[in-house]
Amino acid sequence: MGLQDPLGANGEAMQHRNVPLIVCYENRPECEDGVRVLVASLKRAIPGARLRLYHNPASPDFADWIGQFPGIEWRPATLPASAGWNVKPHVLTEALDDGHEQALWLDADLLVARDFFPFLAAAPADALIATEEASWGSWDDSEFLRTRGWGLELGRQLPFTANSCVLRVTQAHRGLIAAWQELLSSPVYIAAQAADSSTRPPHMIGDQDVLTALLGANAFKHIELRFMRRGKHILQLFGPLGFTIRERLQIGFGRLPLIIHAQGTKPWKVERAAHKRRWYGRLFAIYQDTSAYIMFVEKYLQPGLRFAWLAPASRAGAVLRRLGFGSIALAGAPIAALFDAVYGPRRMLRRMMGRRRVPRT
Repeated sequence: MGLQDPLGANGEAMQHRNVPLIVCYENRPECEDGVRVLVASLKRAIPGARLRLYHNPASPDFADWIGQFPGIEWRPATLPASAGWNVKPHVLTEALDDGHEQALWLDADLLVARDFFPFLAAAPADALIATEEASWGSWDDSEFLRTRGWGLELGRQLPFTANSCVLRVTQAHRGLIAAWQELLSSPVYIAAQAADSSTRPPHMIGDQDVLTALLGANAFKHIELRFMRRGKHILQLFGPLGFTIRERLQIGFGRLPLIIHAQGTKPWKVERAAHKRRWYGRLFAIYQDTSAYIMFVEKYLQPGLRFAWLAPASRAGAVLRRLGFGSIALAGAPIAALFDAVYGPRRMLRRMMGRRRVPRT
C-alpha cells in the first residue's frame, strides 16, 4: 500500500529530482485572497517552484501583484464555474499533454508552510501522491465503500478516503485520469452534484470520492500510492477536529507540516451563520479566530499580504492569540481540547458504526 513516510532522517537534504509543474485553478473572484496566500506561501517556501495558475476574473491590481513572482505562468480560467472542483483531471491532463513528466495539483485554499519537494522526490517515481482526508470529513472508506458504490471490480482496500487537495500524477497515470474524467462527466454524477452535499451518496460527494473509488478498483490496483498524512504532513482544517491537541503537540515539539489546508470555513469569507447549538457556534467562531491558516499568514506573510480577515473577529479570539505568544500550536488550544473531548469519541463511534453498516457482497 505504501503508507510509510517517504522522508527519512536526511530526507530534506535530498536533491530535488524531476520537479513537477504545479497547477492551480480558481475562477471565483471572492476567493482571490486564497490564491494570493497560496502563491506567496509557495514562493516563500520554494522560490524556484514553477506554477501554472488559472485564475480569472482577477482584481485590477492582480497582474502587477503576480508579476513580482518569477516562474509563474498565469492563464485564464476558461472552464465553466459549475465545474467546481471537477476541473482537476482536465488541468492535470493539459500539463501532461504539454510534455511535463509530472504535474502537481494544489487547491487554491492551501498554503505552503515548508518545502514539499523532498517528500515528492523520496516517493517512487511513478507513485500517485494524495493526502489523507480530514478527520471531520468523509474519512472512512472501509469495505470498499466508494468502489462498491460505482460498481467497480474490487482491487485493494484503502485505509481512508484520498483527499485530492494535493495530487501528484505522472505520465504513467493517464489511464486513471481519463477514467476519473469519464466518471466525473457521467450524467449520474452530474445529477448528484445538484443535490446538497449532505444528501449525496458517499461515492459521489465530490471528485475525491470518485478518485478513491478508482484507486480501490482492480483496474488500478497496480498504481503505487503515497499519502501526506493528516497532522504530520498536512493540517486539514475542517470542523471542530480540524486541529487536534495531538496535532498541536506534534507541531509544538517539532516543525510545521508541509501544507495547511483551509478545507472547511474559508477565512476570507464571512461565514457566521447561526448554528442550532448556540454554544457551539460561539466557540467555533473563536476557534476560527485562532486558525492555523490565519496565524501562519499573519506571522510569515505580512507585510506583503494585508487582509482585514486576519484580525480576530472576537475579543476571546484576540485574547487566545496573545496567550499563545504567537504560537500556531498554542493559540486556540483550550477550545481544541474541549472539542477533542466532546467530538473525538463521538467521531470514533460513528466510524465504527459506519463500518458495521457497509453491506458485504
